[in-house]
Amino acid sequence: MVDGKVDACAQTLGDTSLKPYVPNASVHELQTQKGFHIIPMDRETLKKAAATQLISSVELPVGILGLTKPIIASQNFNTWAGCPELDSEIAYEIVKFIAEHATEFASYDKALGSIRKDSLADFTIPPVVLHPAAEKYYKEAKIQIGL
Repeated sequence: MVDGKVDACAQTLGDTSLKPYVPNASVHELQTQKGFHIIPMDRETLKKAAATQLISSVELPVGILGLTKPIIASQNFNTWAGCPELDSEIAYEIVKFIAEHATEFASYDKALGSIRKDSLADFTIPPVVLHPAAEKYYKEAKIQIGL
């Protein structure tokens, strides 16, 4: 959309729980383009989608993103992915590094302020999709897995 190659796209809003809300770079860029719209969604539909996808529903209040009435929208999570064959020691060290340096990510980009150690494992999907090394670190660090 930004470079004019497509007319429309769907993008979740990122972590809207941030105070103040700071969208990720791609969302911010789209929000500054003419014709950006937030599509209200049905909470039950989003709950069904959250059973298999890393999304959830969020109620956006009046004022955020210029809204004049509150709406329900989709929200995604910051995620990292690795194939199941990724070496467990490497996966463990990556997850540990992210957790131990979570407070520093916002200095790279304000939108990365949504990376917080206490919410790294806030998933609405079963933890079976986690790399075993990530699940091991979260349990050792006593980071709750799931919402």
